[in-house]
Amino acid sequence: HVTGVQTCALPICFTPHLFGKWLMLFSTSLQGGYRPLFQIAAHRLHHKFPDMPEDPHSPKHRSLFMTWLGQFNVDPNLLAKQITLKDFRNKELSFIQKYYYHIFFTFYGIFFLIDVKTALLFLAWTYTYMSGITALISYYSHYDGKHYGARNMPRLWCTFSAGEGLHLNHHNNPRSWTFASEDYPVDPGARFTRRFLMKHPN
Repeated sequence: HVTGVQTCALPICFTPHLFGKWLMLFSTSLQGGYRPLFQIAAHRLHHKFPDMPEDPHSPKHRSLFMTWLGQFNVDPNLLAKQITLKDFRNKELSFIQKYYYHIFFTFYGIFFLIDVKTALLFLAWTYTYMSGITALISYYSHYDGKHYGARNMPRLWCTFSAGEGLHLNHHNNPRSWTFASEDYPVDPGARFTRRFLMKHPN
């Protein structure tokens, strides 16, 4: 949820307040350090070509290990074509791309200068957790061991991953900020979004 909304990869929407914007950006940075525009392009490709060769992280064309390493299987030229002029006209996104993105890495550097041991433990845990969870969801939300294709993962996964396991629901309704449905009425991520990120909850 956090990454998807932060990067505005699709015209989802809710309006985040200031704390919500910073929290989403911080989470995006922890997820692997990709710039927002890169994540936008990759997410658009994933929705446009799910489980096709053009899909950046389909289990059909990329191993779990390679997904965990964050290596996308995609043509850079195709990736670049997903970014439109409208994206560059988005002043807030451009500002994040050019300025905010670097603040958190500056923060990491200061963190190391203050207490290197704590910083190492913090970064080791957050990067491992975020990368691991992201890789597992990216892989198994499109593969059940026998078949390829978007699916809702077991309910335990949906809770453990703050609702990200409701992947089929997300593909069926990509513009929605909540992944809940009649079959899966509880989306933990949506509850978090409503309580901590939304400027005007509806």
